[in-house]
Amino acid sequence: MQDMKADLVVDSDVAVVGAGPVGLITAILLANRGHRVALVDKWPEPYALPRATGITHEILRCLQVAKVIDDVRPDILFTADGSRRFEMRAGTGEVLTVRVDKPSSASGWPERASFSQPRFERTVNERARAHPNIRMLRGWNVIATSEDGSRAIVDAVASTPGDPGVLQVRARYLVGSDGANSVVRSGELASMEDLGFAHDWLVVDVVLPEDRVVTPHLAQIFGPPRPTTMVSGGPGGRRRWEFMRLEGEPLDELNSAETAWRLLADFDVRPDNAVLERHSVYTFEGRWSTQWRSGRRVLAGDAAHLMPVFLGEGFNSGVRDAAALAWRLDLILRGVAPDTLLDSYVAERLGHVRQVVEQAVAAGEIICVLDAERAAERDERLRARPDGLMPEDKRRDWRLGEGIWRTADPQAGYLAVQGRVAVGGAVGLFDDVVDHHGFVLLGVDNDPDRFLSPAVRTAWERIGGISAHVGRDTSIADVDGTYAAWFAGRGIKVAVFRPDFYVFGTAASMDGTDALVRDLVQRLDVRSPAAAARS
Repeated sequence: MQDMKADLVVDSDVAVVGAGPVGLITAILLANRGHRVALVDKWPEPYALPRATGITHEILRCLQVAKVIDDVRPDILFTADGSRRFEMRAGTGEVLTVRVDKPSSASGWPERASFSQPRFERTVNERARAHPNIRMLRGWNVIATSEDGSRAIVDAVASTPGDPGVLQVRARYLVGSDGANSVVRSGELASMEDLGFAHDWLVVDVVLPEDRVVTPHLAQIFGPPRPTTMVSGGPGGRRRWEFMRLEGEPLDELNSAETAWRLLADFDVRPDNAVLERHSVYTFEGRWSTQWRSGRRVLAGDAAHLMPVFLGEGFNSGVRDAAALAWRLDLILRGVAPDTLLDSYVAERLGHVRQVVEQAVAAGEIICVLDAERAAERDERLRARPDGLMPEDKRRDWRLGEGIWRTADPQAGYLAVQGRVAVGGAVGLFDDVVDHHGFVLLGVDNDPDRFLSPAVRTAWERIGGISAHVGRDTSIADVDGTYAAWFAGRGIKVAVFRPDFYVFGTAASMDGTDALVRDLVQRLDVRSPAAAARS
């Protein structure tokens, strides 16, 4: 590309390659913080076919802070009471175990919900397109990325056949969220670790009459004869079935409308009462990039990791990447912290993703059993274990890899709580009412700001942190006692929450507040305004 003259040159703070959900949310989080983002994607419009279907409470909170939750609410299907029933059944139809996703969670949202990714993606795309800090560059096929020392460079050509247009985007940092076949994931970033798990499944999406009730909400039907998954596909009567490929079954026969209808007939889904939206064969596998960062390039989403669908965590893990990356890039771009902060992004997210992928593969190894004797042994184990594939207290409770949190603190590295609060006449979830998307220093018995030394308070303000005193009779009222219960249950009085909702650390008394915040700003390597200006 160096010998090709660019027809369009775009300068930005951050270039994001890949305008799927991860890229879109990364761009919006950065743009909301005042940074200029160039969002590049080869497709002129968002991808129109279904992919992910499950969204967790943590991701709903991220959408809340990104200020898009109200826009995407029609694209998400919440059950009437907020709960969802998930059954695991033997091949005979016997219900072996039941799990119920709760209507509430630590994040203040239902544990999980279903959504339509095409609808969701169109909505978020329009929000990004309208954002004054985002330059939407759709229809450009990225062919190379590079660096010149002070900038990351993206070279692309117009994806319309016969169009000779050439684009160059120059940015201080580049986020590669361009999927499993990532162009950004090249050179030093190309190495992948593979767990050796791979099974082919036929994924079938249908649209049923909206008044048809399908129960249970979610089901995993074991084999033999054929492992099958049934899930909600979001609002509008959408449902998904996933059928595992049997040994020796030709791929072209499996991936056909005729086969899809034949397999769906067992569930009373037929051409006269449903619309076949899509059928496709996917290989469910577990692998991740061993290096997510090279200089000014960093990976996120499927470009960094791929996981089997059995926990429904691929999409959610990608959005976690976006949330973890956005606050770090914000501090770096504002000159508050050095770009070595990106190394902690890699360590934390890689450590987290490894746990998720390994657990998803473990679940897949239980599900993808075709041998009758092994299946009978598995079914007997599940009959004896009403908690299913994993204990309730371990389900989706993954700790971050080592990074910007106190590893010796048993509360740190896990998700922080969000409850309803009242400020003046406003009542709602903390992030909405307080309207803050940065670091939070939270105390329950006293205002933690009173316990900060002048130097530590100055550094705390440099990173955009706020202090809050939450209680029954304070300016931020703990409406449901959520915070009182969380603090009391852990024997702590003060905590620091990060912008991506993870706990940095806690202290058993208010006297530990200054040391707690000092530890954070030292780990972030917070720079003074003068040092930032020099850098």
